[in-house]
Amino acid sequence: MAAGARGIAVQRRWAHVEELARRRTGGLSLVDPGSVNVGLTSDGAVPESAAAEPYQNSFADTEYMFARSAQLGAAPSISIFEPGFLRTTLTLHRHGRVPPVAIVELYFGGELKFGLPPTAAGPAAYPGIAACARSRPPRTPRRRPRPARGPAPGTAPGRSHRSGRSR
Repeated sequence: MAAGARGIAVQRRWAHVEELARRRTGGLSLVDPGSVNVGLTSDGAVPESAAAEPYQNSFADTEYMFARSAQLGAAPSISIFEPGFLRTTLTLHRHGRVPPVAIVELYFGGELKFGLPPTAAGPAAYPGIAACARSRPPRTPRRRPRPARGPAPGTAPGRSHRSGRSR
């Protein structure tokens, strides 16, 4: 069953991926982080074999697939059909919600009109693919210790410059 099937809960659509991961048959999972219309051809026709509706995965579906991949110890194979799929993946990666090991696959529409065309300009239009491999999730900033302050100018040693009281 396709991961992007509409009207079927992601848990059911993705059950076979979880079962394969549990059986340790390869250590990979599948994540399609978005929705796309597939079927329109270059001549403007939509063949009968084309999907009648969009291939659809919501943000919640995408989060579920990445979280379950991490819990199962499976590296997601991430299918990038449209530039928005990559933006979603990079954003979730920057926030630590994509497992640390993953495969990113770029797909280009040819005869089928989806995503970017299979030309030299296609891959160049995907900004940040190299940055994805190098970036790290943001860290919680550490509090820097404040430097010790001496007495304020014009105050006697042992007296606070704020209240004038002894320390």
